[in-house]
Amino acid sequence: MYYTPYFPPDEPPSPPNKADLTATLKAAIQNKDIDRARWVFDTAFWRKIEIVPDWHHLLTAVVMKDRQMIKLLAAHGAGWTEEETRCLKDIFSPHWPEITATLRNAGVQINPGDPAQPSDIYTAVSMRLQILTSAKDNLPPEMWAVKKKEVDDMLSQGVIDCLGKGQTEKAIRLLRLRHPKGAVEFEREFKKLLTVRDKDAALDALDRLRRADRVDIKPFTLDLGIALFYPEAVAPLDQRKLLAPGQPNRMSVMNGLVGKADYNHHHRAALSILFKPGSAPLTESEADSFISSYQAAVKKNMPGIDRVCDDLKAMGFFDSPVWTTGRLRALSAQAPEHSSLKRAFNEKLAENRFRKMPTQDILKPDNFAAYVEAHRKGYYQAGTAQASDLLLTLQSKYESGHVPGEVKDILRALRDCGVRFGTHHYSSFYLGSKAPGMAKVLLDLGILKPENFSIHSLREKAGLPAEKDKLYWLKNPDSYAEFYFQVHLEQTYAEEFAPQRGKISSYHEAFKAKLFKKAPPPPPPPKPRKWFW
Repeated sequence: MYYTPYFPPDEPPSPPNKADLTATLKAAIQNKDIDRARWVFDTAFWRKIEIVPDWHHLLTAVVMKDRQMIKLLAAHGAGWTEEETRCLKDIFSPHWPEITATLRNAGVQINPGDPAQPSDIYTAVSMRLQILTSAKDNLPPEMWAVKKKEVDDMLSQGVIDCLGKGQTEKAIRLLRLRHPKGAVEFEREFKKLLTVRDKDAALDALDRLRRADRVDIKPFTLDLGIALFYPEAVAPLDQRKLLAPGQPNRMSVMNGLVGKADYNHHHRAALSILFKPGSAPLTESEADSFISSYQAAVKKNMPGIDRVCDDLKAMGFFDSPVWTTGRLRALSAQAPEHSSLKRAFNEKLAENRFRKMPTQDILKPDNFAAYVEAHRKGYYQAGTAQASDLLLTLQSKYESGHVPGEVKDILRALRDCGVRFGTHHYSSFYLGSKAPGMAKVLLDLGILKPENFSIHSLREKAGLPAEKDKLYWLKNPDSYAEFYFQVHLEQTYAEEFAPQRGKISSYHEAFKAKLFKKAPPPPPPPKPRKWFW
């Protein structure tokens, strides 16, 4: 047995509502469909829906030169107020005689009102926007863009005029024509207020809008207009949290400031806000853009380039990971000699090269020469940990105690550059196996202090007797004995002997002269050794 499937009958269409009827009326007017327009009004009557054609419906019929449609619309209440008539006359002034003739032929009279009375700005802008929107599909894109700009300019000027007259609510209504919902955009008007008035007037207008109920202002995107010519407004905008995050134009602003002759603290504040901690990290393309701008500025010998770069360095602009060695070298090659930026680049290059370099690599001839040179020119300064590791490595390299003179010269240069070695806790470690070596080098350079050494341990290391009289008669003291006498004298008589460091040829003789007014009796000769058979 077969069963026929059941299909429910089609549901009747839902009755039209006011929005449907209004859209149908608009389409009927545009298509010159008088019957369809009558059906809209009849349906609205029987369903008790209030449909009253507005000024735009009538204007569309007039433009279409549809007299029957004009009569129908007028019969159902279509017309223009005096204000609307003045606005339309402004908009269609070349065609106004033709428009009025079409209305008269259809039997419709309009009241032009007082021609000397200016049009209301809100009505004028809203009507122009509605006309422009409806005509978008019928206008070439280029012409539509021109007309749209004209309306935008009128809206912006209207907002500025209203704010100047204290008509804040009316200014908000105009701004809402641009953004019916959500935050309103005030950036364009703010820039124009800066141009025609001053910073205080622009900020006052902005604050009045912010205080209005249910009005949020969209954050601003900085561009050359504000940051270059009105930089004093950047910090107040940032304080009001009205700067958009990211700032996609920030490199354009940066490049405009590079070499600017009147670069001042307001420009500096703008840069600090654009590149403040927490902002979007510097990208590789932004770094390359700066390199190009910098090179162009250097070639033209722009006066403000060094000031801008000094501020950028203080802000940590060049600390970003995107500043690779290659990019820094490209900048350093362009920077003039003795310029602050060349120094900054060399400092960064030295930092990148030496800060994490293993000590064994630092001691390689090419690296070590550059390492010392970077210290001498002030491009780099080793930290205490790195300096201590360097000394320990040198000690292991010259463990016997025979240290070349050039090593002492290098350590002196590093000391004079302010390097802190932090070695006083490990003084005995630097004593060589055959000579004091690094210990004496470090003492003579003032890196180690005499009090850092244990005099008793040093005497035992030198193999010297404990009795001072026997020290007097010591024959041909070796380098260890000389070092013992030096430390002993500089510990005991620091004010006298420390200033003479490097001037005393024999510390043994100085020891005898200081401790003995006359020679002590010589030690007795050693007893002959007895042999037992």
